[in-house]
Amino acid sequence: MKPRRLVSAFLCVTAPLIFAAAHAAPPITSTFSGGSEGWTIIDLSCANYAQIVGGGTVTWFKGGGAPGGFIRATDPSGNCYAFESPANFEGDRSDRVGGVLRWKIRTNVADWLPGSVLILIGGGQVLVADVPQPTAGTWLDYEVPLVSTAFRIGNASGSVATPAQFAAAMETLTSIRISAEFGSEQGEETVDLDSVVLISGCPADLNSDGVVDSADLGALLSAWGTSGSSADLNVDGIVDSADLGTMLSAWGPCQN
Repeated sequence: MKPRRLVSAFLCVTAPLIFAAAHAAPPITSTFSGGSEGWTIIDLSCANYAQIVGGGTVTWFKGGGAPGGFIRATDPSGNCYAFESPANFEGDRSDRVGGVLRWKIRTNVADWLPGSVLILIGGGQVLVADVPQPTAGTWLDYEVPLVSTAFRIGNASGSVATPAQFAAAMETLTSIRISAEFGSEQGEETVDLDSVVLISGCPADLNSDGVVDSADLGALLSAWGTSGSSADLNVDGIVDSADLGTMLSAWGPCQN
């Protein structure tokens, strides 16, 4: 083959991979492997999740999480306390609409059902998703879809958020608040948080062109066996066959 044809063939094969690498939107994560990563504790009015009435102390642990490090807080008052996100989770998160927020929680007490919520603040909205009550003493995986129908306005019994309200909140997201209020008495519960992941609406679309296709597959294969890549679709620390299966199941136009 002539040199010019070799160059053309090389570009045809590698250009999609380069494009994908440049435009991929990786998950936003907190694994707490080296510290609290900017997460804080805030004390909220139980009647108004937008109203901060105090704070608390976050303690980082190097090991014993799910896996690795994690952070811990103890109920500071008789109000409703929550873990609050750092700045890298906030801002314009429109590209996460249709995606998911995942996290892991462990608590020593779980006897107050109203405390099991996820709160998003943004666009003048307080959006609340009701989530399952954790089981005391064990890590529980949470996953909330980032769609309007999963959230209600103001509290868990409010009206369902409209697509416009949800879009406005995600476009100017100022706070993600993961409730830790699982006990009915002040100071009763100590709660651990780990593995927080904010994933885009179509994570297998690595080059953000609206479709999962051969260009995305090429990007995944080029990242095979690596860590810290947007091709790690299940965010388990390595690009492997599990991520390939996820991509193939999402093949075609993005649905969000």
